[in-house]
Amino acid sequence: MRFENRIKTIYFDLDGPILDVSRRYFFVHANICRHLGIKYAPDYKDYWRKKRMRMPFGELIGFLEANTLVNRYVKEWVKQIEKDSVLELDKVFPYVEKVLSYLKNKYDLVIVTQRRRRRTVLEEISKLNLKKYFKDILVGNNQKEEPHISKYRAVIEYPGFNKNSVFVGDTEADINAAKMLKIRNIAVLSGIRNRGFLENFEPDYIIKDIRGLVDEIGL
Repeated sequence: MRFENRIKTIYFDLDGPILDVSRRYFFVHANICRHLGIKYAPDYKDYWRKKRMRMPFGELIGFLEANTLVNRYVKEWVKQIEKDSVLELDKVFPYVEKVLSYLKNKYDLVIVTQRRRRRTVLEEISKLNLKKYFKDILVGNNQKEEPHISKYRAVIEYPGFNKNSVFVGDTEADINAAKMLKIRNIAVLSGIRNRGFLENFEPDYIIKDIRGLVDEIGL
């Protein structure tokens, strides 16, 4: 797998390609289950397996149909998942800085993420010592839009956007945003979706993690 066209910019989703968010997701899930008295609670491995299949929230807590408890779970999820205290559970994958350091010398690297508050993104990236690798940080924070629309808008309105770009992400939102932008897209398996699910959205490439950008795709 090799890109034929000249690439100038690589857009990275933050959660999944760069950060291991699995501990944060499971912590919030378990915390909500305790708070709401939900006894059905899979262990970490089972939860993460189901999450990567994009199992609906209700099924994650043992319900096949939406009900009041599921609605409360979803509201709590939105409320808790970006709290400063739980963001501290995110970890940079051990190989990330080596890959970013190499790519930074060849391309402009830009973060594109979907979060409610830009401040928390900037603070997290700074705390994790990642800011030095990225030319810009774009945050789609319009919660009324679908995630892929919000990411598309963040990139298309970016003054430095050009078609000689590639979008690296771990979800269907990243793939769809890249297709709307008419740029190449690369899906990674280090985030919140598995291969079987991602294949439904026909990404240009699927790689295990961002090391494949260099080892497999030749960027």
